[in-house]
Amino acid sequence: LLTEDLVGHIWQFMDLHGHKRNAHP
Repeated sequence: LLTEDLVGHIWQFMDLHGHKRNAHP
């Protein structure tokens, strides 16, 4: 199970790779 903190790091990692920042839930 993913913790909220881990999810936050995943979003930051994805953002560094140019994914849409608006993709946040």
